[in-house]
Amino acid sequence: MFYPSNPRRRTIAWLLCSGMFLGACGAGQADDSELLAEAATVQVITPLLDDVGQVMPSDPQAIPADVSARTRAGRYATPAQARVLQNALGSDVRIVEVGCCGEAALEHAVAAAFAERETAGAVLVSGLDMRLAAAAVERFNDLGLERVWLVSR
Repeated sequence: MFYPSNPRRRTIAWLLCSGMFLGACGAGQADDSELLAEAATVQVITPLLDDVGQVMPSDPQAIPADVSARTRAGRYATPAQARVLQNALGSDVRIVEVGCCGEAALEHAVAAAFAERETAGAVLVSGLDMRLAAAAVERFNDLGLERVWLVSR
């Protein structure tokens, strides 16, 4: 095997050989379109609770556009955040779906979930009518529950 004794020739030979190997492997770089496609599919989900269980600030994307559907506490969650919290806390999360049609649906949803308040680590409230769901969140807060989020659509 040829091995140049001159240091300059060794360097040139090494550069030529390494260039051939890297060129055969794509020079160690992925196609830009693949990287862009992968970056576009990555979704960053901010947690609702920090590592010690304190409430984190709400994701701005979760805040309802309808001002009437906002709450005093300002705790909002995206559906993805709600799923992450539910996976993390399991049976300690109460899911409250506020049904249709006014005060009766609101009272029913609050009464059913409030009965289980002792075992609830968190309450996630959603509904087709975001104003009714926000009203349920307000009722839970008024009853002393602190970890209550309105899940946006």
